Amino acid sequence: MKNSRNILKQKLLPLLSNLHIIIGRWAKRLIIAGIVLALVFVALYWGVGVCLAVIAGFFIIRFIIRFIIRFIIPFLIGLTLSIIIPLVGIILLIVLILSLILLGVS
Repeated sequence: MKNSRNILKQKLLPLLSNLHIIIGRWAKRLIIAGIVLALVFVALYWGVGVCLAVIAGFFIIRFIIRFIIRFIIPFLIGLTLSIIIPLVGIILLIVLILSLILLGVS
């Protein structure tokens, strides 16, 4: 009886520790199945052209979102840093000059 409990723990605990991965995989599978079912319904009800247009629209929107994330956001961050870093340097230089003037060092 004791060995059967150990075997149960050895098989059940790793399964429970990876439960979020298993749920995520099945959720993804169900979502994909739902999308495929919806596209089949669209193809049967409105025609293949509309179904292809929906798929193409999805890929275009996905491309635009990935393009924004990969290229435009890093460009804006770099542009912001290229403006902020010189401004910080100029402000520090002004503070240094003003502190030297106020301390009487000339």
